[in-house]
Amino acid sequence: MKKTNLFLARIEDWILQSLTYQRPVETDFLSEEEYATLKNNVFHRVDFIEDGGYPQAIRKKVIFNSEGYQSQVVCLKSKYHNKFTSLRHQDVLGALTSLDIRRNQIGDIVIFEDVVAVYTTATMALFIMNHLHKIKHIGVKFQISTEMLYQPVQFEEIKINVSSTRMDTIVAGLMHISRKEANRYIVEGLVYVNDVVVMQNSYLCKEQDKITIRRFGKFILESFLGISKKERLFLLFKKYI
Repeated sequence: MKKTNLFLARIEDWILQSLTYQRPVETDFLSEEEYATLKNNVFHRVDFIEDGGYPQAIRKKVIFNSEGYQSQVVCLKSKYHNKFTSLRHQDVLGALTSLDIRRNQIGDIVIFEDVVAVYTTATMALFIMNHLHKIKHIGVKFQISTEMLYQPVQFEEIKINVSSTRMDTIVAGLMHISRKEANRYIVEGLVYVNDVVVMQNSYLCKEQDKITIRRFGKFILESFLGISKKERLFLLFKKYI
């Protein structure tokens, strides 16, 4: 709660700056949870746009009073030799934070078979190009890419049969565990709906809700397929892969 209140105070400060000086004011790169908090608290109060470097970006900046805004988000890329090992997201993030770069200064990190892409600001890009030459003992040489590199979102369809749309029932169905075990995930704050933590096991999920279970997966409740003779619900989910 304290962390949320501090973030809400920062939001108000960003908005105040944009109104006081009548110029675009941009936030740091926000996580999905931070973006959802911001959107829920400023929706209809003030206009803003998003900028993560590409349309499907997960981590992105928000710009208040955006008239005249020119994006400073760039895509850095580096090829790397993957003959003996492959880089992971945490390897790249660890290398960046070891240079005292804060997480909110970095947008999405995208890893391909032999290329790493990092989204950040133009200023931070120069720092990274000058100082980051190795990741996990693998040589890298970052340059600003002329194209935005990203992986299209892909899904697989999952069908479950549940007694209701209660959160504990949905989590149990998706994870193939008991409702008692599902409740543990919920009360520990590991379940999110539309990027906001939900700790009420009786929360009723609805179509197009995005349900995230930490350390397990992310799903969208796509549609209700029907009801069985025993009045159980057939639900179709799309799982992010």
